[in-house]
Amino acid sequence: MHYRRAIQIELRLHDIPYEVKKKVTIMFRNKPLAERETRLIIVDNKIILIPLAVQKITLAMQGRLRQYLKMLGFKLGLITNFHTPQLTFKSSVTIWSILMPGLTGIFLSICHAFLF
Repeated sequence: MHYRRAIQIELRLHDIPYEVKKKVTIMFRNKPLAERETRLIIVDNKIILIPLAVQKITLAMQGRLRQYLKMLGFKLGLITNFHTPQLTFKSSVTIWSILMPGLTGIFLSICHAFLF
C-alpha cells in the first residue's frame, strides 16, 4: 500500500499524469460480463503500472497484466516488486527503452526511500 502511494506522490512531483483505475469491465463477446475491482495505476494514459510487494512475480501475475492490457487496449504494462532487496520489474514488453523520461528514476528513488 505504501509503495502505491509513494509512486503517486513521485508522479505528481514530476508532473507525470496518472489515474488510479478502480474498476475494469470484463467483456465477453463484446458484452459486459462483470466488473473487477483493481488498483491499477495508469501512467499518462499509456502504461499500466502494478506496484506489488511479493516474494516473487509469478506467471499468473504476468498473465493478469496481459489481461488488463487487452481489456484496456494498452500496449505497455509494468509490474514492480518492492519486496526484494533490489527493485525488480516484469513487463509485457521491453520497458527500459520506452519508459517516459524520469519514470525509471522515480521508481529507483522510491525504492531507495523505503529500503534505506
